[in-house]
Amino acid sequence: MAEAHSQTRSQARQKKQYAGANRAEPLPIPPGPHRRAGRKRGISRGMRRFESALGRVDLPTRVSSGKHLLTHLRTSTWHLSKLASALLLAGVITALYSIHTQDDWFVYAEDIRFENTTYLDAPELHAQLDIQGWNILWLRPEAVREQILNHAGVTDAHVRLGLPGQVEITVS
Repeated sequence: MAEAHSQTRSQARQKKQYAGANRAEPLPIPPGPHRRAGRKRGISRGMRRFESALGRVDLPTRVSSGKHLLTHLRTSTWHLSKLASALLLAGVITALYSIHTQDDWFVYAEDIRFENTTYLDAPELHAQLDIQGWNILWLRPEAVREQILNHAGVTDAHVRLGLPGQVEITVS
């Protein structure tokens, strides 16, 4: 019964699609005004759908004077707290940008200070470290300590990082 129903449905579809019930191929649409009219109807239908969807969107009303503008801002969703949050976010982004682009926040040979190096040579210890050109925020004191302990003359070391871009190493 279900097969018979589906066959009749497909036959009905074929009759709608094709001009003749016994034809295997649809009739070609002749070129000319009929094809253009169909395309035009499709475009018009799409525009009507778009315009009806656009009509459901609430657009703000136009504000004409300064007095009405203040009233509009007070009643809109842009409160003073949102403005303060936006300014705070802009400040944080600016600070992060400056930290990652200014040379003061990067470590160079003149920013590394060694203490208790009576028997050791500071340039020799500089060569042991692999932190030249690194941002101070990317460094970990434990990793710098491990690098300095690889030197044969160093038994213990204490590393302190300072802002902006200062490294102080006490060796013993």
